Amino acid sequence: IGEERGEKRERLNNAKGMLHEGLSADLISRVTGLSIAEINKLKTAPNAN
Repeated sequence: IGEERGEKRERLNNAKGMLHEGLSADLISRVTGLSIAEINKLKTAPNAN
């Protein structure tokens, strides 16, 4: 379970970087395996850069 959480955290961090570079949520979803909803949450998170 801990390893899964670490992998998920890494995918979220990668997605944050991709958002910062201007990539679309659809592309980020395909690359990371995260859902569009998860990516959209990153866009609106208070600590999102």
